[in-house]
Amino acid sequence: MDEAVELTNATAYGLGNTVFSKRHGMAIAERIRSGMSSVNGVISFAGIPGPPFGGVGESGFGRIHGPDGLKEFTFAKAIARQRFRPLLALTTFDRPEKTDRLFTWVIGLLHGREPRR
Repeated sequence: MDEAVELTNATAYGLGNTVFSKRHGMAIAERIRSGMSSVNGVISFAGIPGPPFGGVGESGFGRIHGPDGLKEFTFAKAIARQRFRPLLALTTFDRPEKTDRLFTWVIGLLHGREPRR
């Protein structure tokens, strides 16, 4: 893991990353130089509206003046960890056709079958 973290941090970019680990995911994610990390879930940080979304290094963007300019000298990082298996695994290509049908049915129940006008 030390080599993987070292190689990851050696790049000029640092938008987001995902760490898959049974025991050390949070510790590894904390060591990676990036704006966002997910642990055991593909881009989980993108589905959570609260944490900051953005990168560091060449993947970052700058601000000047006011409170945001001051924050430019700090380092915000979001880490999302998948704590349980989702009922419907929608972010994988290995999902069965039954999952797609069930998802379509649930969306129909929640939002109706007719498009809104």
